[in-house]
Amino acid sequence: MLNQESAFSTNSTEENQRLQFALQAAGIGTWDLDIIHQQVWWDERCKELYGFCKDAVVSYDQVLSYMHKEDQQRVDQAVQWALNPASGGQYMIEFRTIGAEDKRLRLLRCQGKAYFDERGVAYRFSGIAQDITEEKKLAEDLEQQQLQLQTILDHLPVGILIADATEKLLYGNPQMERMFMHTLRESKDLEFYQTGQLFDPLTNDPIALEQIPMVRTLRHAETVEGVEVKLRRADHTWAYASVNSVPVLNAQGKVQLGVAAFIDTTQRKRAEEDLRKNETLLRSVLESILDGVYIGGMEGISLANQVALDQLGYATREDLNRNIATLAQEIQTRDYQTRAIIPASEQAFAKALGGQRIIQDVLVRHRTSQQERVVRCAAAPVLIDGKVVAAVAVNTDVTEIKQAEEALRLSKQRYKELASELEQRVEERTQALVAANYDLKRSNDHLQQFAYVASHDLQEPLRKIQVFTRLLAREEEIGANEKASHHLSRIQAATSRMSSLIKDLLSYSQVVTRQQDFTQVSIDAILDQVLDTLSIPILERKAQITVDASITVVGDELHLHQLFQNLLSNALKYTSPEKVPVIHIAYQRLQRQQLPMNISPTSQAQWFYQISVADQGLGFDEQYADRIFEVFQRLHDKNEYEGTGIGLAICQRVVESHGGAISVSSQPGKGSTFYVYLPAYQ
Repeated sequence: MLNQESAFSTNSTEENQRLQFALQAAGIGTWDLDIIHQQVWWDERCKELYGFCKDAVVSYDQVLSYMHKEDQQRVDQAVQWALNPASGGQYMIEFRTIGAEDKRLRLLRCQGKAYFDERGVAYRFSGIAQDITEEKKLAEDLEQQQLQLQTILDHLPVGILIADATEKLLYGNPQMERMFMHTLRESKDLEFYQTGQLFDPLTNDPIALEQIPMVRTLRHAETVEGVEVKLRRADHTWAYASVNSVPVLNAQGKVQLGVAAFIDTTQRKRAEEDLRKNETLLRSVLESILDGVYIGGMEGISLANQVALDQLGYATREDLNRNIATLAQEIQTRDYQTRAIIPASEQAFAKALGGQRIIQDVLVRHRTSQQERVVRCAAAPVLIDGKVVAAVAVNTDVTEIKQAEEALRLSKQRYKELASELEQRVEERTQALVAANYDLKRSNDHLQQFAYVASHDLQEPLRKIQVFTRLLAREEEIGANEKASHHLSRIQAATSRMSSLIKDLLSYSQVVTRQQDFTQVSIDAILDQVLDTLSIPILERKAQITVDASITVVGDELHLHQLFQNLLSNALKYTSPEKVPVIHIAYQRLQRQQLPMNISPTSQAQWFYQISVADQGLGFDEQYADRIFEVFQRLHDKNEYEGTGIGLAICQRVVESHGGAISVSSQPGKGSTFYVYLPAYQ
């Protein structure tokens, strides 16, 4: 029995020695915490890791003091938790130490386990410590390198795909995803890349799987360069790329990875397509122009439309692609007016190549028909970066225009002759009109003088008759004679009517012959004056007269006063004596096209004021509406209603002399409304 125990002890010692040797070889130190006395036992390696080479047993607090201050609390909390049965006794933490003697900063990883009795009280806590400073540094360096590589790949202007030998996608950078508009990093395979997304840009046919650059690289270790492909993107739009792919081989020369680079050529392809379209458009535009257009240099014409060929007599554009001097000689370019040959260097196209912009009318001869035409050549230089690289010319056939200009010149010459003759006739006619005007003025002066003299000379005998009849009426003998008194009364009434008639005739003639003074006139002010003039009959009849808001017109104040006085007098006069006269004056502004059909103003004004004077008097049958504006025309007995029959004729003359018109509407027994239309100038 003793021999067996001795053997077991020997074996255990050897096992511990081998374990210690293995730990030392791995650079791992061991430690053991005396929980009751809070002391730590550690081996030599542990002491090295803490930069301590003295005692093999130290206090727990002393061990904590050798740790970095920022890590002490965290380590202590981890230890206390490991000593709690709820933790299962597991302990593992990474922290920094500062060597107690060498002051060296180390990063350690400690692992341990606490053991508990049946009461759940820890009675032992031991573990190992390992220096992971270099390991962490290598990991950080590797992470930094990976980050740098990732940054490079993410920001490369080239799409990058990486796949392994099983054709599983390992990586697709953002540029690749933008190109395909597909999250390749999420698909983790080549399915999207392989299934009908790549097309031949020339035929638009899908590229077979085995012809895809990445597949060729992965399956055959082939390096593929410059394959042009057309991509159908996830949004069903198209992109273009140039693809290069290379294999990455392992130590045995087997394909481990495939790397494909997609260079986006979409913009270039679109630019090429736009250029092609622009060239087609340019040719279409040139062919749609009705004038001849050609572009080129001194050695020949590189571009021309069909009109240019037809103008000059050439069958193909290649026929024009020859030296300009030769072409000019063939079509005999000459001065339009002198018909002299123009040297090639002096022609518009050559001057445009020298940097000038020029328009030149020339005479050319059709190369085949020999027909001569006048062509206007407008030429200008074509500049690139400020340098003349070509010239462009537009040839317009102006033969008919020149013929028309010549006809116009002859017409102008004839016009001048006719104008001179007409001017002479106009002068003669003007002199005749001046003489006629002079005669008319003299006639008007004589008429005014006659009107004044007639009114004065006629009024004077009437006044004398009136005076003598009044004297006779005072004589007792006559006054006692009833018949003589009746005759005298009739004489007085007749002379009074004759006086009124003469005054109205004078007013009527003045409307025609008097020089009118047009100014801004307030109708409201005119009506105030008229109402003041008629104040006695208005008060006697207790007339009710209402007026709308005031307006202003351009006119002769005296004549407008006469117009409205006549209209209001008529309204008062032709209202039955048993009735109170009710008169309303209103206005509205009308456009010319709004005027009644029977109204024809004497001016071309586009806006008019319609001023209405409405009464509730006797009225009349509207069949006589035009008649009442004639001189001496009356619709009522002169013995019943006084008047000369000239007042409304004067109203019409005044309105017409102001560029307007007048009309009336009436019903017997219901009154009349006179409408005055006067221009409403801005």
